[in-house]
Amino acid sequence: MALTHNALIRGMNAMYLQCEYVTRGKTYDFLTFCQCWSEMLHNHHECEEMAYFPAIEKAVGVEGLAEPNLHEHEVCTLCP
Repeated sequence: MALTHNALIRGMNAMYLQCEYVTRGKTYDFLTFCQCWSEMLHNHHECEEMAYFPAIEKAVGVEGLAEPNLHEHEVCTLCP
């Protein structure tokens, strides 16, 4: 999980740092990178909500343990 979160953070940092330097000829490439990053984030959240969070709650035996995480996903302005 840490590796995935690190990849997401690095991708966001790359977009932030490079956005000012995108030239007309590189716009498509940059936007493709941004779209791939966005899809990765959305997919990661879906996997957490459908598989990881329920499995963790079951293993720990505490229903609702992941509620704060689910709330973070709901208010995430980066997700579609």
